[in-house]
Amino acid sequence: MAKDRLVDVFAYLRRQIPLTTLPRVGAREILELERLVAENDRTNAGAALSLDWSWYNTRPSEALRDA
Repeated sequence: MAKDRLVDVFAYLRRQIPLTTLPRVGAREILELERLVAENDRTNAGAALSLDWSWYNTRPSEALRDA
């Protein structure tokens, strides 16, 4: 099953708001970005992107993939 990478990206961004790791970026800006991405998405929510994990011997950890 394809992973919805855009959902993961926006979930990651929302988790950063209380940590203030993204100064000047708040919930409003993330919602606006999400709206713009949804309007212009040509990757089928990231499913059309391939990271070709089989090329690597091991898959990176979940934390590294999120980063």
